[in-house]
This record gives sequence, structure tokens and C-alpha cells, in this order.
Amino acid sequence: MDRKFYISVIVIIGVFAVLSTRLPYYKTETLAEASVPIQMSENKEVAKRKALSQYNKQKTEVDFNPSDSRLIRYSGYADIPGYIFDFDYDQNGNPDYFGYTEQEFKWLSLLIANEASDDWKDKIYVGSVVLNRVKHPAYYYDKSIEDVIFDTYPTQQYTCWYGDKQFPKAATEKDKAAAYECLKYGSQLPYNVVFQSQEQQGDGLYEKVGAHYYCWIY
Repeated sequence: MDRKFYISVIVIIGVFAVLSTRLPYYKTETLAEASVPIQMSENKEVAKRKALSQYNKQKTEVDFNPSDSRLIRYSGYADIPGYIFDFDYDQNGNPDYFGYTEQEFKWLSLLIANEASDDWKDKIYVGSVVLNRVKHPAYYYDKSIEDVIFDTYPTQQYTCWYGDKQFPKAATEKDKAAAYECLKYGSQLPYNVVFQSQEQQGDGLYEKVGAHYYCWIY
């Protein structure tokens, strides 16, 4: 009787020891969840990745071939000496901002002036990256052109501005024309080309224009 009792106790202890080594896997689904505090669910980076994952399930992969560029053919009008930018006007005689605001047009013109080279494509691409970020869920917290340009999460995204939204260079007529074409025709880059930098970022390079690498993310 005593021998059977001791054997039963040993078996129970052994089963408990085996189960206890597996308990951590029952408590968490992933290693990330096991090692990161609960507060992470409120972290912007986590929310951004979840939104991006959902977004990519609904999108098909796009062609990232620069030879099939969406760039509107440029006639060189903004490089003509003495060129002065002018708006398109709506039926009431007011400048047409195509769903954007006058202030957003000004911010985009200033960003292009301070970020892009004199190359027309570079100016259009700088503006297009901004428009892509407004719509892309990876930047779900940026709801407008102004939000994107003055985004400081996790660091200042565009370093050309300083202080209270000040820019060192004023927008030229060509900068205004490029910004206006972006508003009028929309982004001229694939939807997930959201990086413009002097080094390669993201998941791949779409095209390099001058010193700028225009890169995409999945």
C-alpha cells in the first residue's frame, strides 16, 4: 500500500514538472508578447504595424519599375525665363486647390523648395511622398499635408524646417508649380513609396533622383 502511494506521488510530481515547463507557451502567443509590457498595445509603432498589415492584405503588389514612371510629362514651362505661377480657377473665379487648402499648398511649396533640387522630377517626387504618407496606414497619425511635413514621431521627419514651422528658403515659381501639379494630379509615385532620403530605406529602392533615394515599404 505504501509503495503504491509513493509511486503515485512520484508520477504526479513528474507530470506537474513537465506541464510547468510548457506553461509560458500557454500564457503568451508570441515571443514579442512574452517580452514586452502590456502597455505596448498602445504604442504607435505596434498600432502602425497592425494597420499596415491589414492594409497590405487588401492591396495587390504594384510594379516598381521606374521605366514605367507615372510622372506627368513635363514640358519645361516652369523653366522658361520670367515664368510666373498661376492657379486654375473654379467656376466662381477662386483658385482651385482640388480638395486641399491654400495653406496646404503653401506648406507643400515650401517643403519642395527646401528639400528638392532644381530637377523637376525631384520636386514632384518630394511632393508625391508627402501625399503618399497622408494616405498610407503606416502613417495613420498623419491626416494632412501639414501633419506629414511637421511630423516629429519618432524624430523630426523633415529637418529643413525649424522653430515655429519656419523654412530657410522661400518657394520659387517653379516650386509652386510643382506643388500645384501634385495637388492637381495626385501622387506620381506608387502608393507605398513613402521614403525620400539621402540613403536607402524601407524594403527597396524605387528610383534615385540626384541625391535622393525614393524607397518603398511592403
